[in-house]
Amino acid sequence: QIGIVLGSAFGDLHDIGKEIVKSLLISAGFEVYDLGVDVPPARFVEELQKTSAKVIGISALLSTTTSAGADVVKELDKRGLRGKVKVILGGAAVRDWMVDEFGIDGAVNDAVKGVELIQSWLG
Repeated sequence: QIGIVLGSAFGDLHDIGKEIVKSLLISAGFEVYDLGVDVPPARFVEELQKTSAKVIGISALLSTTTSAGADVVKELDKRGLRGKVKVILGGAAVRDWMVDEFGIDGAVNDAVKGVELIQSWLG
């Protein structure tokens, strides 16, 4: 079973969207490691290392928390893990330009599209 680390971005206490994505991912056969809300960037990477998950999913409802995607990528770089995992940012405030701006692999504001993108990465 392929694992996915999931959590709401640091500074974001919203979890309805994250819970929807979690349900869809579990239904699609993934193992989800849910870190909850207000998750610091290093915590995503620590959980990834503990679980050997292949994807980090960051939920960001607030526009002020979307930059957490960049912070998680920096944390992966620091630990030499960036090329080994995919990072997806999802939520109401997420836009396509964030892929280039933050160095993430995917940006979606639709839960179904997010799951489809993850499935396309992992075959």
